[in-house]
Amino acid sequence: MSKTLLTLLLGIGIGILIAPAKGSETWEKLMGCLDDIKEKLEGEADDLADRAEDLAKGK
Repeated sequence: MSKTLLTLLLGIGIGILIAPAKGSETWEKLMGCLDDIKEKLEGEADDLADRAEDLAKGK
């Protein structure tokens, strides 16, 4: 991951943690963000695997 993306994610995480909300609400927001990031990374990994497979087949 690029440094910019990592910095952005860190900033979002800190912002969520220091936001004035109940702990349970903050936790739900944080988990939602992490789930979104996980899904995006899984999609990127699948795309990368598909590209590698295409390259291996000579496409």
